[in-house]
Amino acid sequence: EFLKKLFALFKSAGRMSAGKVNTYLSCPLKYRYQYLSSRRRKMKSHYLSFASSIQTSIAAIHDEDIAEISEKEIFEILKSSWKREGYAGSEQEDSFWLLGLKILVDYAGKNRFFRNKILAVNENISGKFAGYFFNARFSQVSRNSDRKIEVVQFKTGKRLQNEATLKSDLQSV
Repeated sequence: EFLKKLFALFKSAGRMSAGKVNTYLSCPLKYRYQYLSSRRRKMKSHYLSFASSIQTSIAAIHDEDIAEISEKEIFEILKSSWKREGYAGSEQEDSFWLLGLKILVDYAGKNRFFRNKILAVNENISGKFAGYFFNARFSQVSRNSDRKIEVVQFKTGKRLQNEATLKSDLQSV
């Protein structure tokens, strides 16, 4: 019965996504307001702008020789990739900018010897599953030295998530 109601709700909201499922499971009322209400409004989120800026920057870092990239080059990459939408003001934007720069410098330092072949970055895929259209997005797909495919979803939230939490999150599995 629960699944029938869930699928009926998703059908009325168009394409499904892991985000929609997570929203519904955490709070059905929030789901109704966010995806079904005629009064819903599209707000620009600084969190989405920040995540997009970081993901675009990581893709650009991999276009360079990551083993040789300098902090100045990382600064310029972030500057050209930065999305400004959704920030409450310059103080909030500046604090996220500095956090983003730190994340990217740390990322480059930890991945200097990353030799996987990047196959795709920031891609959306859609398809039909169990009779419903479904959307998914991934941050990076690469092939490792054993020729195995690795799919990575970068998380830019402030809270670190443990493995159990990530395994139960539909956006991370």
